[in-house]
Amino acid sequence: MVVCGGSEGLSELTFGGFSSLKAMDPSPCKPFDRKRAGMSLGEGAGILILEELDEAGKRGAKILAEFLGYGIGGEAYHITAPEPTGTNEARMMKEALEREWPCLG
Repeated sequence: MVVCGGSEGLSELTFGGFSSLKAMDPSPCKPFDRKRAGMSLGEGAGILILEELDEAGKRGAKILAEFLGYGIGGEAYHITAPEPTGTNEARMMKEALEREWPCLG
């Protein structure tokens, strides 16, 4: 079993950038209020638990999805934008779809 996760903390750089653009709502967070005057930045997190299919089956777990493959890559085109042609993203998706995975028999 593998537990993996990540989070995005609100940094001073991010907050300062949106604040200088006057895009921030000066009042407390109210994202669904029709009278809001901008956006409210926040933080996010996610956790994923991966388990061998056979082991999950032994526990009687409800299978929500199966992990069949992945592609990996990285780029440093721009601090807030991906490279415009999408070449790197296309390569990662192709890699994930074409790779033979032992778990698929």
